[in-house]
Amino acid sequence: MNENIRVLLLTSMSERGVNMTPPIGLHRLRFYLAQRGISCDVVDFAIEDSDKSLLDVKRGLYHIIGIQVTHFQIITDLELLWLYKDASRQCRHNVLMIAGGQEATMNHKQWLEVGIDLIGLGFAEKVMYEIASIMATHITDAGPKAPIDVGQLFGELNGVAFLDNHGQAVYRPAQHMDEDEFRQLNYNQVKKMDIPHLEYWELVRAQRADLFVTGERRYTYETVRLYTSSHCPRRCGFCSSQNFFPISLGQKSPILMLTASEVFDLIIYHIETYGAKAFLFTDDDFAVGNRSGLERFKNLCNIIIAGKKSGQIPAELRFIFQARIADFLIRTNDTKKQHEINFELLDLISTAGFRNVGLGVETFSENLLFAPSINKRVTSKACHDVINAMLKRKMVPQIYIIIGIPESSCEELVDSMDAAIDYMDKGCDVGMVTQLRAYPGSPLVQNPEYKIAYKSWQHPDTGKIHKFMDYFIPGDPVMKVVAANIKEEALVELEKAVSDNNLDDTTIWPKSLIGVTAFMAAARLLNRMDVYNRYESYLDRSISMTN
Repeated sequence: MNENIRVLLLTSMSERGVNMTPPIGLHRLRFYLAQRGISCDVVDFAIEDSDKSLLDVKRGLYHIIGIQVTHFQIITDLELLWLYKDASRQCRHNVLMIAGGQEATMNHKQWLEVGIDLIGLGFAEKVMYEIASIMATHITDAGPKAPIDVGQLFGELNGVAFLDNHGQAVYRPAQHMDEDEFRQLNYNQVKKMDIPHLEYWELVRAQRADLFVTGERRYTYETVRLYTSSHCPRRCGFCSSQNFFPISLGQKSPILMLTASEVFDLIIYHIETYGAKAFLFTDDDFAVGNRSGLERFKNLCNIIIAGKKSGQIPAELRFIFQARIADFLIRTNDTKKQHEINFELLDLISTAGFRNVGLGVETFSENLLFAPSINKRVTSKACHDVINAMLKRKMVPQIYIIIGIPESSCEELVDSMDAAIDYMDKGCDVGMVTQLRAYPGSPLVQNPEYKIAYKSWQHPDTGKIHKFMDYFIPGDPVMKVVAANIKEEALVELEKAVSDNNLDDTTIWPKSLIGVTAFMAAARLLNRMDVYNRYESYLDRSISMTN
């Protein structure tokens, strides 16, 4: 190991229980650096506090601190940044503060203006090693207390962003990544890494509430997350995931993905190494949505089915994935029949054990599905048809609904919430987003017709007030009030449900409980107590069945 340099990697300060799984990206980066002689530690605030690592920073143990920032938790992450930045000022040498991840790449200028020294763009393993190597040489040649001139030291690297001496943002796109490099990071390297899955499984087992667990709707603690593709192919108006990888490269890029055989090999590896009983594919759209992606999905299903029949993998092994309604549609030339359900694909994936599927439905309104903010380009009928076809195959769709869609009317919101509650009665889960977030890099933030609400934060050194995009403001005056207050009121309803049902308030709550209580809050803000009472009755009935 290079004794002159040590790196500390920090997760975002997420809300309790949101990401109670190992931060695979940071562990992948840690392993990449360690394999090349750079000592590196990971702190995950989902399972530990900041006390020890802050003390280590003050003692001068680290020379680089990297933070995986988010836009959703931007104010909390800013507080985290300055907590560690202030601690680094107490040590005996200068410390380089680096940010990485989707938010850092898409919103690099703002993060550089608020305290980050350097940003690693896109898949940043290679450039992080280059940065650490340059820092080690700098410390050896100039001494640990020498100033860090970011432009001079790192200005020739690809895959970084920084402010020059005039305060102007410099953005140097990452080098093109091919399939071999992607495979090395997400397949070859993953099979060599030591990930603390067992520790996380025990923590979740001790803290998660077993609510809304009926029939096929159940939770498997021994679940491993896998990433198998580079970025999302879809063009949802509110989402920036589609642009993250291309923007980091400064050019368009095809979607890179592991083969079906490689994915199956990772499944076997995690079963044999950790005892995994379920796998969560965290790709934004596991089916990818194009011909090669769907063929990969089918090939993987056939390999899994054969593996279960031969005893190579357990017959009860379950798979969870994210997809879009369009993945399960076959377009037709019949003007009276805009789509057909791909029953063959649904039969295949359900047979293979793909039981739980996160569906970004967002709304059941025909108007909103085609609105610029959502841009799903599928009909409401298609959404219902696909969900019902999944339910017939004993699959568990988790339907994601957005409450504060900017074009939405009050009735469109109620109709979508009603549909979601009805589907929960049939065996679905529900995930909820309170507001339509204004993410840097998303298509909608480029549209001047949509108004954005902002968050404010004061820089602790300069006193300057910085404003950050928060969410899109609905046009309907009542929906505008709903969007402005839904986060706080949803928390009130969740706390009330916890108190009324004598639940442990340290528990990790299922998304369905969070979703239903948020629907109740929305109904109350709409002054629709008839709707509120209906949802409350459903909540009480569901908790009594599983409590």
